[in-house]
Amino acid sequence: MKQSPEIANYRLLQRLGVPTVRVIAATSTALLLEDLGGGERRLARADDLADPAVITALATWYRRLHDAGSAPGDWAVPWEHDHLTVDALRSTGRRLGLDHEPAWNTAVESLDGLLAAARRLPQTLVHNDFHVTNLALARGEAIMIDFELLRTGTRAGDLRNVTSQLEPSARETFLASYGPVPTEEQVIDAPLAVLGALAHFCGDAARLPRWTRLLVAEVRDGTLARKLAAVADLRRTTRLDRVLDEELARCAEALDRLGP
Repeated sequence: MKQSPEIANYRLLQRLGVPTVRVIAATSTALLLEDLGGGERRLARADDLADPAVITALATWYRRLHDAGSAPGDWAVPWEHDHLTVDALRSTGRRLGLDHEPAWNTAVESLDGLLAAARRLPQTLVHNDFHVTNLALARGEAIMIDFELLRTGTRAGDLRNVTSQLEPSARETFLASYGPVPTEEQVIDAPLAVLGALAHFCGDAARLPRWTRLLVAEVRDGTLARKLAAVADLRRTTRLDRVLDEELARCAEALDRLGP
């Protein structure tokens, strides 16, 4: 019987020395984890995210994950943008009424180049599913749980996944504790984050959840256009390695149409 992805991911992280909650027993289809209700660890609460010590410990855990996951190895883990294709964007655009938006059509036209550039960036293991209910705490230590969505990707994307759910002061503490991330990672991640989230949406287009409405607004109000234009600006403002520069050149013509 095929092993479930989450069980395989727990075993991978343990092999790499990334802290996880204790696995008491496992089969190919089930995990028995330590008790997070009455043991030494507990599940975090929303108010824990206002505690600078918790946020610092959280940044430390993410740093350990990313450092371990960036080591050479065949992790047999999907890439964070595997679901993102031109066909998926075209279908999403039709369903959400975005297929006549210039920024959306530019994104579709430049997608292959954006994805190639993203693959050229340093890759690591990413948790990809931050939520306070996936956080366990004990004696100054923070550990993420729930590795069903573990992927390979960039540090910038994983940190965005965390900081988008933190208040400004906590966000500042987290980023200061984690340390710097290259500008090109952040700039290339920004439009792909919008496109990837919308490509995942499969609900009723007549009753959009709030997060979808906000992203649709980014397409229509110029925010996505600015994020795409910033990618084009990278070739002019940032010293890039040759291959990354070549990958960005693949979509430069479409992206430059959004420039000044």
